[in-house]
Amino acid sequence: MKLGRGKASVPFVTVSNDVKLHYAEAGHGPAVVLVHGLACGWRMWRSQIRALRQSFRVVAYDQRGHGRSTAPDDPAAYSQIILAEDLAALIRRLGLAPARIIGLSLGGAVALELTIRHPELVAALVLADTGSGSDDPAAARRRCESWAAETRAEGIGRFASLMLASPFFDTYADRGQRERCHLELLVRQHTAHGLANVVSQVIARRPPVYDRAAELARFSQPTLVLCGERDRACIRPSEFLAATIPGSELVFLSQLGHMSNLEAPRRFNAAMLDFLGRAGSKPGGTTRSTAVNQ
Repeated sequence: MKLGRGKASVPFVTVSNDVKLHYAEAGHGPAVVLVHGLACGWRMWRSQIRALRQSFRVVAYDQRGHGRSTAPDDPAAYSQIILAEDLAALIRRLGLAPARIIGLSLGGAVALELTIRHPELVAALVLADTGSGSDDPAAARRRCESWAAETRAEGIGRFASLMLASPFFDTYADRGQRERCHLELLVRQHTAHGLANVVSQVIARRPPVYDRAAELARFSQPTLVLCGERDRACIRPSEFLAATIPGSELVFLSQLGHMSNLEAPRRFNAAMLDFLGRAGSKPGGTTRSTAVNQ
């Protein structure tokens, strides 16, 4: 789907024999790919697309199991590696390599997996609110399996209720009815079986970021780690990512929770654009930790 000027279209890219990914595209310049969080789809990035399209070719897409992209019935068709391979295929098919990858939550985990497996496709990384579940993987797996079972039994409305009450959405949802409606609309664009499979096969089974230390230490791409200072599930994983990825920067966004790009889009965009503006010629260096309050 082309955003902004020109005629609208509904483009898909085939990433395997039976899976097509729906994507939206805007702007011209160096490539940026936006990788969304669980149950959000590409629409969560509208503010970031508007900010980026003046200087970049921006592609946002629905991951497998989300939105208008293919949602296989078979749970075996889902894993973090499979989602990363989908992203690699999208980058290659659209001629985006090497791309700047911006991922939030689930999207950040997929961006990490892509960089581990296909570093040549990645020019720079922004990892926002990434690594939830790493501090207590057993508890995270139990929660995911419970959510998946309830969603399969009761449908997408049940999943929306679970997400709205969770620590991932609550900081944004608690702002008021408008924000709750926005989040529910984001969730309800997906199929129940697609989200159940993503939760049970991807999120429940992904390794803690702490287990990837040796792989992360080999990264050479400029990296920004962003985290809402109220995102309790991602604070320690974010600190670990920034301490382990060479030359990375760590920025905490004050008063924000897990959905930092929705909660304060101007502040999120300012940090993102500042980093991308420097990333092309940024040498490796020491980690910088900053609280952004503007």
